[in-house]
Amino acid sequence: MKMRANQWWVLGGMLLAAAVQAADMPKEMHGRYVQEGGNCADMQKAYKETGMWDGMIVGKSGVGFIESSCDATKVSKGAGGSVNVGFKCSGEGEEWTFNAVYKLAGAVLTVSTKDGAERYKRCGK
Repeated sequence: MKMRANQWWVLGGMLLAAAVQAADMPKEMHGRYVQEGGNCADMQKAYKETGMWDGMIVGKSGVGFIESSCDATKVSKGAGGSVNVGFKCSGEGEEWTFNAVYKLAGAVLTVSTKDGAERYKRCGK
C-alpha cells in the first residue's frame, strides 16, 4: 500500500502520541465521523481522492481533525454510558487543552463541552 505524505504525517503523529499517551479512547467510539447533516458518501469520495478526512477521526490515542489533533490525557466513565475525556491539542501553530463528554448512541456520537454540544454521524471505522 502506497501512503501519501499527509498520511505519513498523521501516522507519525499517532505514533508519537501513543508514546506519551496517558489514556485511551474507548474502542467502540473509534472511527470516522461527519457532523450531523453531513454526507458520508461525499466524505468517503473526497478521502479516497485526497487522503484527507474533513471530519473527525476518533482513534485509540485521541481525536483528529483536518488541521488539528487532540491527545486524550484522561479518560473516565461518566453517567449513562458517557465518557469524560481531557485533551491536549495542537494545530495551526497553537496548543490548548479542553474537557469533553463523549456519548455514543448507535452511529451518532455526541460531543459536549462547556460551549455546547455537537453531534457526529459515524461513516466507518
